[in-house]
Amino acid sequence: MMKKRITTLMFLLYFVGTSIAQNTADLFIENPTVNASQTKFSWEIHLTETNDWGSLNRKALGNCSFYFDYNNGALSNPVITYVAPEISNATDGYSSSTGLTGGKVQVTLFYDNNKDGVNLTTSTKYHLYTVEMDITDPNQQSMLAWDPINTGILNAQGSSVDESYVGNGDVALPVELTTLNVEQQNNDAVGIHWETATELNNYGFEIQRVVLNKFENKPANPGDETAVERDWKVVGFVKGSGNSNAPKKYSYVDKNLFGGTHFIYRLKQIDIDGSFDYSGEVEIEVIPTKYELSQNYPNPFNPSTTIKFSLPEKSKVRLDVYNMIGELVATLINKELEAGFQKITFNASGLTSGVYFYRINTGKFNKVRKMLLLK
Repeated sequence: MMKKRITTLMFLLYFVGTSIAQNTADLFIENPTVNASQTKFSWEIHLTETNDWGSLNRKALGNCSFYFDYNNGALSNPVITYVAPEISNATDGYSSSTGLTGGKVQVTLFYDNNKDGVNLTTSTKYHLYTVEMDITDPNQQSMLAWDPINTGILNAQGSSVDESYVGNGDVALPVELTTLNVEQQNNDAVGIHWETATELNNYGFEIQRVVLNKFENKPANPGDETAVERDWKVVGFVKGSGNSNAPKKYSYVDKNLFGGTHFIYRLKQIDIDGSFDYSGEVEIEVIPTKYELSQNYPNPFNPSTTIKFSLPEKSKVRLDVYNMIGELVATLINKELEAGFQKITFNASGLTSGVYFYRINTGKFNKVRKMLLLK
């Protein structure tokens, strides 16, 4: 008699325990991303059943409402772009919707209890949805987070599920370049100006330049398969602002023009971790407004130095080097050159230390400068 009572009591305890066992699940925000044009923000909703919800359709998902807090100054217009294959099949008895409700993003799963639904496997992570929103202000972060108060999950028999929440969708936009332009300054310089709307881990900008000759195409957008392979030269560097959600303005003056009159510039934006990206290309034609012969550099020198000069028009150019007593020791140029900025390297390894003079003559322009060779 006693043995029978104990058996009955154990059965009742098991029945009561299993009937009040809490259904549990983990909910995840995963893979928050911003598209290349920084106009769309997307994230994924994942679910894992963390205990056995029971037999038959107790294991299936019922009606679910997923709510998210978001930065309504930065994001708008939620749209479901992916639905798990299992719940996109009408025969499984599910339908979905999304929208903005009470200042929150709501994604709803509707279950038809006349259908079997989709049984979940415990401890398996299911990618339920991908949701995409428009970026209305790229100067801000996404600030997407679970709203656990309003989010609710039921199984197919209408029993509630206790959820745990993992992850968020806070994503700062990468460096967004809004403007890039160039202008001629004085006779022989180019000013490069650009502005960013946002910056994330921005180490700085490398300014690159190439001479566009008359046989090349015009500037091309990055990734254009018809773009010309060009010999880009680094002409300067400007430090970035690191992280910023406010517009930043930058400038650089390129005073070292040579090789022609048409120049192309681009920026190499470098992150703190060493990754980088290129801006589009901008072109400028810089025609010298006057003849000019610059001081050689370095000066004093040993044994080589660079001589620069500018021509406002096509000219026959002769550039000679003389010693202190007026003897011609070298002719560096004696030919017709196009208008533009030119430079030439003078190697004086065969000469003795002392003062030398270099002279340019174009027919319309004649100038002499002094340089010092020290060995």
